[in-house]
Amino acid sequence: MKRIVLISIALLLAAAGLHAQDILARFSTDRITCKYSYTTTVPFALTFSGDAVVQGECYHFSGNGVEIYCDGESRWTMDPEAKEVYIENAGDAMNILQEFLEYSKDIKYTGNALTGTFNDPEDDNVVKFNLSSIEYMEATDDISGFVLDVEALGDDYVVTDLRY
Repeated sequence: MKRIVLISIALLLAAAGLHAQDILARFSTDRITCKYSYTTTVPFALTFSGDAVVQGECYHFSGNGVEIYCDGESRWTMDPEAKEVYIENAGDAMNILQEFLEYSKDIKYTGNALTGTFNDPEDDNVVKFNLSSIEYMEATDDISGFVLDVEALGDDYVVTDLRY
């Protein structure tokens, strides 16, 4: 799932029609929002859709009943229906994004929509993306929208902290 989220981020930046290094540089200059949908093939066909906000190493994805927050250091995955939250280290987003750029193909950008295919070399997963309603805004210092306030969730949530 982490790889899929980061691939989505890279596709957002690829929408600008930039080269690999320019795409990575745009992370620190823009806050990007969009609607997304993607289909995976491994272990079997699954389709996901929702909304995304990305800025630098920070992102917030919501869709399919799950919310994913990342402030660049920690990632919170919340399932409100199950009342569960998993907290993990964010990992190295830039290395994953560079790998994405190496294995992506068929990226097409028209207006404020983008489609593309990523062939994951680790598991032969073919991920087909559709991003729409893409908007670029100036980045801000306020990253509060990328952090989940676990304390505000209440005692009925189960929080599992997997950070080391």
